[in-house]
Amino acid sequence: DSERIQEINDEIARLKNELTVIKSKQEEAIKEIEKNRETEITAQAKKKIDKEEFLKNNKQIDDSELLAEAKKAEEMKGYLNLSDNLKRLENDEIAKEEEAKRLDKVVELLRKKPADLLSKVTMPIKGLGINDQMQVTIDDLPIANLSTSRQITLAIEIARVTSGELKVICIDRFETLDAEHRKIFMDEVLKDDFQYFVTEVTSDEKLKITTGDFK
Repeated sequence: DSERIQEINDEIARLKNELTVIKSKQEEAIKEIEKNRETEITAQAKKKIDKEEFLKNNKQIDDSELLAEAKKAEEMKGYLNLSDNLKRLENDEIAKEEEAKRLDKVVELLRKKPADLLSKVTMPIKGLGINDQMQVTIDDLPIANLSTSRQITLAIEIARVTSGELKVICIDRFETLDAEHRKIFMDEVLKDDFQYFVTEVTSDEKLKITTGDFK
């Protein structure tokens, strides 16, 4: 069971990395669409203005009708090119949006994958799961949101399923628990037949080793 849990954790880590890469590609695609659109529109607008200025500054023949027609033709040509470019950008944007939708589906699949993997194995810890944010949960609550007492009992449960056949568990920094949580710890360990080695730092400079059968 512990090896299976490690495999699941490795798979979850790989999926998180893939999700990060996909999100990065999405952001780059959107930025590229906006950048290309602004560049094309700016270039076409500048080209149109330059042509209008050229015609305005080079009126040497007093032929207003001819100039008007030429100007109109240039304007129409500019509008046509601008329309073609905008149409191309629109098609590119549609393609990018379709790709973004596809990536969204992949992201959603990756979010559900860890939970699917967990549903196919027998979990050694009751209530263990993974939420949409890929956080490990107990009874649908992230571990960080559990009460201190529940975190203590959970830590003992995890130690039990990973201790092996010897049923030996080492508890370090026992001094960090106050009286209330020490009682919770002791009540929990009295429920099983495991052997516990508990270390505690005290004000006494000498090393002491004590044993006891709390049952």
